[in-house]
Amino acid sequence: MARDMSWNMSKRQALKNVAICLGLAALFFIIQLSGCGTIFLLLAIWPFLVWCVKFARDQQRIGKLREASEQPPATLPVPPMSSSGSSRLFVPPPLDRNK
Repeated sequence: MARDMSWNMSKRQALKNVAICLGLAALFFIIQLSGCGTIFLLLAIWPFLVWCVKFARDQQRIGKLREASEQPPATLPVPPMSSSGSSRLFVPPPLDRNK
């Protein structure tokens, strides 16, 4: 368990460690070993703090992405016409296939 007690754990791993520590703490309090229960309660604090930090970081990233997606898309400037009399759309004359 010492390997998992670092900042490198995922949020899921952190929550799993919190649940295990709290479960063991409850078990030790039930069987009246409050010293061991207290140790496991204190061990549950670290992964809970890791989860809180990562959750806050993810919420901040989500907020930034939402702000970025709400901004209107950048429009490309229209290129200048090559000559003053030309039109941007070239439509060929109709083909008269009936002749």
